[in-house]
Amino acid sequence: SPVKSPGDVLNNLVYLPGQQGYEDDASSVYGYSTDKAKSKLEDAGWKIGSDGYATKGGKELDVRFVIPSDNPNSANVAQLVQQQTKLAGFKVTIDTVPTDDFFTKYVTTSTRDFDATYFAWQGTPFPISSLKSIYYPADAGQNYSGVTDDSLGAAWDKANGELDADARIKDAQAIGKKIVAVAGTIPLFAEPYAWGVRKDLVNYGPAQFQQSSVKWQDVGYKK
Repeated sequence: SPVKSPGDVLNNLVYLPGQQGYEDDASSVYGYSTDKAKSKLEDAGWKIGSDGYATKGGKELDVRFVIPSDNPNSANVAQLVQQQTKLAGFKVTIDTVPTDDFFTKYVTTSTRDFDATYFAWQGTPFPISSLKSIYYPADAGQNYSGVTDDSLGAAWDKANGELDADARIKDAQAIGKKIVAVAGTIPLFAEPYAWGVRKDLVNYGPAQFQQSSVKWQDVGYKK
C-alpha cells in the first residue's frame, strides 16, 4: 500500500491472523497451480485455445467480475485476478458499475448479478455468531454467493451453544474448514488499518479489536 502497511495472506474465513483460533485452512484446499487448474478444466471437457482461454461447446470460459466505480483497491484486485486467472485459461471481464448501485443492484441476494466480485468483511472479536448469515443457509440475508454446506446449521448451533472457550474455538475451526471447502468465498488477504501518529506517542495506535477500550490514562508522550 502507499503507506507501506504490512499485509498478510488470509487463509481462514472465521479468524484473522493474530486472533486465537486462526489456522491455515485455505492453502491446502486451493493452493496455487495454474497447471493443476488447467488440468481440471481439461478433465471437465474444456480446451485451451491458442489465445490461452478455455472453450467448451463453442462457449468461452468468461467470468464477469463486478466492482464499484470509485474503489481503486477493488480495481487493483480485479486486474490482478484477471492477469493471474488467464494463466489458468479463464477470461475475466471486469464490469465497473456505479458505487451506489454496487450492492443494491448487483451483489445482494435478490439480485446476484455477478459471476465474481470483491469486497471485504470487517473482522470482529466474536466471529462465530456474526458469520452465520454469510454462509448459512443458502438464502440467508448476507450469503451473496448462494452456496452452503447443509451440515453448517447444526455446526453453528453447536458452536454458539458452547460455553467453554477452547471447545468453542475447536467448533469454529471445524466450521472454517467447511466454508473454505464450499468455495463460495475465497479469502485473499487481511486489510490492515493504517494510523498516523507521532513517533513519541505511546500506548495509542493499531490494536486488534481493542480501540473501543483504550486506557487513556496510559496514553502520552515519551519524555
